[in-house]
Amino acid sequence: MRRNSDRKPLGVLAIVLSIAMTVGCGGKETGQERATISGSVTFNGEPIEKGIIEFIPTGSTKGPTSGGPIKNGKYDITEKGPTMGPHKVLIRATRNTGKMVDAGPQTGGAKVEETEQYIPAQYNIKTTLEVTILSGINKQDFNLNK
Repeated sequence: MRRNSDRKPLGVLAIVLSIAMTVGCGGKETGQERATISGSVTFNGEPIEKGIIEFIPTGSTKGPTSGGPIKNGKYDITEKGPTMGPHKVLIRATRNTGKMVDAGPQTGGAKVEETEQYIPAQYNIKTTLEVTILSGINKQDFNLNK
């Protein structure tokens, strides 16, 4: 039979562990606050079927680049999203050209379907797109034209 005095160390241990877990785990991530962002992306009025969108901090904005896939004209970045402040936006997408090309010297003459980057440079390597990320949930659509 156990006495009440035998239970006290276990009770104290449980309280100490609860406090340690509250302080050390499950709390707000240290570092910069990140937001979520989603929206649609079209090119010449048509949804981009498959591509990539990136948000690159500019000016005084600190933090890593973030991004994600574009699928069927939509993107949704909910984990590891952009930090607060202004960002440059890069959008890339490729499509098949319908031509077969050499796969390279290591393939023994095999052919693969050629792809092309069809989004103009003004939206990726020479981007003119910018957006300011606010705390919480952001929605931003991009309607790109040639």
